[in-house]
Order: sequence, then structure tokens, then C-alpha cells
Amino acid sequence: MQYGGLKQILAGKLKPRELEHVTRSFDVIGSIAVVEVRPEVQKHEGLIADAIMKLNPNVRTVCARAGKHEGEFRVRRVRVIAGKKTTKTVYVESGVRMEVDLNKCYFSPRLGHERSRIARQVRAGERVAVFFAGIGPYALVIARAQPKVVVYAMELNTRAFDYMRRNVLLNNMSDRVFPISGDCQHAVELLPEKVDRVVMPLPWRASEFLDAALAVARRGAMIHYYAFGPITDPYRKALSGVRDACEKNNRAFAVLEKRVVRPYSPREHQVVIDFKLIK
Repeated sequence: MQYGGLKQILAGKLKPRELEHVTRSFDVIGSIAVVEVRPEVQKHEGLIADAIMKLNPNVRTVCARAGKHEGEFRVRRVRVIAGKKTTKTVYVESGVRMEVDLNKCYFSPRLGHERSRIARQVRAGERVAVFFAGIGPYALVIARAQPKVVVYAMELNTRAFDYMRRNVLLNNMSDRVFPISGDCQHAVELLPEKVDRVVMPLPWRASEFLDAALAVARRGAMIHYYAFGPITDPYRKALSGVRDACEKNNRAFAVLEKRVVRPYSPREHQVVIDFKLIK
């Protein structure tokens, strides 16, 4: 979400050079706003939080990011700086309600467009495997868009897995979304059938699981493979990884789409390669 009038609200309270260090956007996840507060304006974080709440009447809590992504599950912790002292909320996307604790699970509302894009491609009768399913956003949005589908959602983080199971029940989707706990390398062995589509939304490690995706995908299946790439040549490394994995597993493929999902850092983009297995 763009700040809009935030700097106007703060203009009389912060010095001009301090306003330059107020970041340009923040995330709203349910009733919680999450903002990056730079060191230069940390002493004014209360004023920044008050301004955010004034601009967003539905926000009940404002949190500041408390560090970088940490650990195996890439959780980026937050700390409450204003409002109700909680990191739990209910987020609504594409008609799906999802409970989440921001200090226990990785979740990004910025991928909502991407989740919707994939959901629109799914056809009735498909079997879908979602790797690294987290609290369930891809699986649930797909199942909402196409009720006549079976989705196998795999997640290693036990806390995120518990929230996913809760969210499946919350959205009355236990007849078509089936959470599977464990590492995707081994979880795919629990699938009762081959699938028509694999979603791999873990750009920093998805390359390690291409063999597992290819093993569970039937001929004609679509794979949505996410990766990071330098802004100067964002697709080269990702395409090379797909090519090597397919050659190793004796699978032929065709790239149907490649696109930048979002800028990730000043030097990197997050990208997605949509490829179809033709053998």
C-alpha cells in the first residue's frame, strides 16, 4: 500500500530531512499494518504509526519490521509499536479468510496478484500440488476459484502447517484441500496420484526441489517455478536450473511464460517461469 497522504500528515511533525527517510509503502495484513522504520526516524515511530492508523481506519495494530528474514522458514519478525499488542490477525484475499501470526509464519500480501493469476489458470478436475504451502494462501485461493479441484498442500514449518489446517476448516475446504506435513522431498511420496500442476513459491530454495516436482507431475502438467535473478538478466539462472533438472529426469518441457513478479532488492528481481511438461 502506498503512503498517500502520510508524509502530508507528518510534514509538520518531522523535519524535511527526516521525511526523506520515511519509507514509501507498507503492508496491511488484516488489521495489522507492517512498516519499515529506518534508524534515522526510529525515534518518531510512534508518530509514523499514528499517521498510518489515521489513514487506515481498519488498522488496529502497527508493527515495525524487527530484522531480516531468519532461519529455515524465512520468518521476518515484527514488533508492535502502536495499537493492540498482537501479531495475530485474519487476512482476506480473493474471498478467502486466513489466520496468521506474523512472528511465527512467513506471509506476504504482495503476492496476492500472483496467487490470483495462477488460480485463474486452474481447470475443473485438476490435481494440484503446492510446495512450501505456508498458511495455505495459494492452495486456498486456487480452491476458491475452482471448487472442482483437489489440492495437496505441503509445509514443513509445523506452526505454519497448524495455521493452514485451521484455515482449511475456516473456509470449509476440507473436501478439496489436503494439508501434508513435512519436507516436500518426502511429502510428495505421500501423494496418492500424479498431479496436473505444481506451484513452487519459494524462490530462494525452489531449485532444490525441482526433482521432486518432476517426479510427481504427469505428462502435460504445468509447473510454476519461482526464483531470484539479477535485474540485468533475471531469467537466465532460473531457466538454466529448469533445463538441467529436466535433462537429468528425462523430461521435455516448453516455457509458456516468464515474468518478473516483483523487485526484491536493488539488484534482484523475483521471477516466475511457467513451463509445461511435454514428455
